[in-house]
Amino acid sequence: MKKLNEPILDLKTFDNPFARIYQKGKRDSLWDLEIDWNRAHQEKMSPKLEEAAYHVSSMSSHVEQVGMLNAAILLQNCTSFSLRLALGQAIMDEARHAEVFTKYAYLRGGKILTNGSDADELNDHFSNLDSFELVFLSHVYLENLALEQFHIFIEIFDGYLLSDLYRGALADEARHVALGVAYFQILCQKKPEYIPVLLNHLKENKNILGVDPVGIKRLAEMTGWPSEKIRLRMESREQAFIEKLKKEISQPAPSSKKVAV
Repeated sequence: MKKLNEPILDLKTFDNPFARIYQKGKRDSLWDLEIDWNRAHQEKMSPKLEEAAYHVSSMSSHVEQVGMLNAAILLQNCTSFSLRLALGQAIMDEARHAEVFTKYAYLRGGKILTNGSDADELNDHFSNLDSFELVFLSHVYLENLALEQFHIFIEIFDGYLLSDLYRGALADEARHVALGVAYFQILCQKKPEYIPVLLNHLKENKNILGVDPVGIKRLAEMTGWPSEKIRLRMESREQAFIEKLKKEISQPAPSSKKVAV
């Protein structure tokens, strides 16, 4: 991967979007210590819901490991100190997610179900990207889609332990998306020549990483939700992210602007 050759923010200050996201993550990073794992044994689910919980937690175990590896690749190729801190924290977040979903799946079924080809396809996609910026954009694109999946799982498993696990992970993933938006906003403010490159990659991402009808069908089968309902929610989240990022990189705000996380 081509390294980012220069910091995109002044490293002498911690008053920048990356540092603020990092500080927020430090305050919110211990949610998993309060998990009552005994609930997994005590809760009474219908057989169908229990099977769905087993499948989605196994799926999340695999996907969060992919996210952890990609965040590590980004950290390795980053030269901005404050961004390194935030990416290092993102790796820890993804590790926590992989841990809790793996543990939950083990408690439910005694093993992790195989992941099919999803993880392999994601790894193939990322291995073909040759720059820090494109890996980061694909990574954040997937994190944004994960947000809607997590919202759906929170609703489906409402009142159960698994809903609480996704609620905790949701807050972490939201910070990761905010980090990516802040990065590309500042990058395009300093280097406008990146705007057409990123816009083109956004279009490619929608074709390659976007809402997948096969994945929607599988998710509907696992959860019992109508596939059309899931599709509309996922596509709405996807399009909102694309429009937001287009706006931010095409009309970058001053670097001093506070970034909401």
